[in-house]
Amino acid sequence: MEGLHAHHSQLLFRAGIEWGYVNLEKLDVNHMDCPKFEGRVAAATVDNQVVSKVLLSDENGGVWVFNVKNKKDCELDRKILPATAAKAPVELASIKGFTIGMQKATDNVSSSLLALNMSQKTARRRPGEQGPGGHVVWRRQGSSVQDWTLQKRHQQGDLIALLSEDGREIEILELLMQVYTPPPSGSDPFANMQLPIMGVAVVLLLGYQFMKQKGKGGGGGGGGSKFNKADFANFASKRKGGLGSKGLGKMR
Repeated sequence: MEGLHAHHSQLLFRAGIEWGYVNLEKLDVNHMDCPKFEGRVAAATVDNQVVSKVLLSDENGGVWVFNVKNKKDCELDRKILPATAAKAPVELASIKGFTIGMQKATDNVSSSLLALNMSQKTARRRPGEQGPGGHVVWRRQGSSVQDWTLQKRHQQGDLIALLSEDGREIEILELLMQVYTPPPSGSDPFANMQLPIMGVAVVLLLGYQFMKQKGKGGGGGGGGSKFNKADFANFASKRKGGLGSKGLGKMR
């Protein structure tokens, strides 16, 4: 064996052109035979979101994505060719929605840290990229790297640590990337507009009630009544005067 990778209860092994699973309970090895795969396995990892997806890289820098059912049946999902000047193998690490790859420096080319989009099978082609679709989200060229690792953090950006070739310097990088999540199929396109529509309806209802009450109040103090306060006072004074003169006449 040339390498191991553990993910939860799964343990992958790679050995040249072969790879598979190690069953720690039964202490046996299950070799996988995936169609269309060619070359030696340079790195292997499990998709961070879908445990049935296994990512392999070959010695020429190609990244293969396989769907594995019951750790027996293997089907090719896609092949990604992150084009670079050097056909160096890519070391892999999986995070939510992306695969982080490291191509170490060769004689003429510096090391390259890159991110591959795994949320969609096809993407926009970038200049110089090969294959059925562009998957390289970003690429960062750097100096020679002896080793590297990735630390996943909850509700924070994941961290990448790079160890320099001479072993005297460690560079820490924080990943700030978001995964696009498409809306579920069959969802109501106006679902996000329900609250604004309800708010507008409430405002219109309150406005209508206000105008209605204002109309009633204006009618009661104006033309809706025969007398206002001044008319009533004038009428009362005239009424008292009339009664006084009539009473004096009778006494006479």
